[in-house]
Amino acid sequence: MNGKDSAYEFFRTLHENLDASFPGPQEMHTAVGELIELGQSRVEFRYLCSPEHAFTRGIALPKIHEELTGTFGLSLNQAREALLTEGWQNHKGISSNTPARTVRHPFDKALVSDASTIYRKWAKESKRLPLTQSCPDFALRPPCPHKIVFEAKYFIRGSQQSAERELVTDLYQTFFYRALPPTYEVPKRPWDYDYACLFAYDASPDGAFKAAWEALDTDVREGFWKGANVYVMVLRGR
Repeated sequence: MNGKDSAYEFFRTLHENLDASFPGPQEMHTAVGELIELGQSRVEFRYLCSPEHAFTRGIALPKIHEELTGTFGLSLNQAREALLTEGWQNHKGISSNTPARTVRHPFDKALVSDASTIYRKWAKESKRLPLTQSCPDFALRPPCPHKIVFEAKYFIRGSQQSAERELVTDLYQTFFYRALPPTYEVPKRPWDYDYACLFAYDASPDGAFKAAWEALDTDVREGFWKGANVYVMVLRGR
């Protein structure tokens, strides 16, 4: 099994195990709501203040740590070293550092319709900073066998058209992180990911986000992995 085949098997196993262990949309929505209330009532949990943060930081990351130590055989210390998370100070038991890229650059992950706004930013004629420090939601590095950057999303509700737009935006952002060139300015925090993963939970009542992904032709869906090293993990629970 070559490196990419091994990486795909890692993703597939993680995908199946998380989908089997996560609750379904209604239960997940309740669990996320309870975490948000916790974040609003207690200052030490304010990092759970939004649906996406509550899902990613409160539910998904602990489960991923469990998978690393269980299914994939890493020790507790190895799993902690492997997992980099945004706001890692709140997850010191399972995460060792931030995934933020140490070298700033002129590009944004967001899609824009007016290129002149980008020029205004570069020319320092707007309030936005001209250079960006990219920081994905989380990442995996050695001693995990694969170097992966993750863009996490939590889709709650919306029409099929809004789900389609959201899918395009999320996939672009995921690829954006993967496409940034390697940098080794800080040896302990290199940016040199081989793969990217759109890590999304579809909590919408009718599964619009997952449906938007599955409606694409098979060759197109395969093209994200084969041609761009992007794995799409749309979760909906048991």
